[in-house]
Amino acid sequence: MPHLLVFTPELSIIHRSNLVKNLTAVVTDTLNLPAQQTSIYFEEYNRNDLVRGGHILSSLTEGFYHIEVHTTALTTDQKRTLGQKLTETLLTSLELPVEQHLEQVCMGFQEYKPENLCFGGRLMADLEPAKA
Repeated sequence: MPHLLVFTPELSIIHRSNLVKNLTAVVTDTLNLPAQQTSIYFEEYNRNDLVRGGHILSSLTEGFYHIEVHTTALTTDQKRTLGQKLTETLLTSLELPVEQHLEQVCMGFQEYKPENLCFGGRLMADLEPAKA
């Protein structure tokens, strides 16, 4: 059950809706999971609270985006694919030219063992099918 935490400047409801639909599709397609197993949480930041390159973001024209992917173990290839596709999807969903804004997206992967996370009061190890 992947969980995405997406840090963004304030978004319109249209951009947020596009992100939800498109980011979910990337995760479910890449990991071959049903959509209901993917959660996305948004954390909007005040542009005055973020500094990049020694400048308060509100003084710059561009935004900065950070995605944390929380999930069970992924292969390096899955991380590579998710990193590329989630970055491109985030930018296109926000109607930003991908090549011009790649450096504005940062992503991290937080992996957990199924026995180290509960969902709905049940240990993930008890919810996920056993791996052979």
